[in-house]
Amino acid sequence: MRLYILLLILPLSSYGQFQVEVMAGWHHYRYQQNYNAKIQNTSWGFSHVASQLKLYEDNLKKPEVMTQSYITYSSLPFMKLGLGTYYTGKAGFSLSANVQLTKKTKNFFISAIPRIDLKPNPAWDILLVIELRKELNANANWYFRSQSLGNFTGLNHNRSYQYLKFGIERLKTQFGIAADLDTYGPNANSIVNFGGFLRTVL
Repeated sequence: MRLYILLLILPLSSYGQFQVEVMAGWHHYRYQQNYNAKIQNTSWGFSHVASQLKLYEDNLKKPEVMTQSYITYSSLPFMKLGLGTYYTGKAGFSLSANVQLTKKTKNFFISAIPRIDLKPNPAWDILLVIELRKELNANANWYFRSQSLGNFTGLNHNRSYQYLKFGIERLKTQFGIAADLDTYGPNANSIVNFGGFLRTVL
């Protein structure tokens, strides 16, 4: 409980960037938010991500919710170590640790984040994000983003997804078309969703 309270207080003493994303397709809508901050004049920081997926056709089914928050330490320019909490509606809360590996240039971004629950028989996952930009004109860029995740307990598949986006970036906002592939359970039952997305920095 003390760690959870600390994770809520930390952003008040830091500065960072808050990103929100909405994807609306023919099958469901999905919302995601990210907050990454550095505590001033230190190697410490805070990161938070949360998402919600809601089916249109099933009003009785609760939205699929995930949220995780971490205290981070930048051990190298391209690497952060994270310790915090992880929550899903199905699995509940657990302590969690991750490693955030990133490389960024003007037109390219890649991030790989392996994560594990800190408990017996833990679930673990790997998140991979790739962003590409190419100049369209003086005021806008072409924009592509791939976000993939695989979550397992041991070698047993729990949950995975592949989210693809292609569109236009102007200032701090991206918009365009999107395709989601969500996969569930040991039998890898999949749902495909096509639609549009809007992603911006607030």
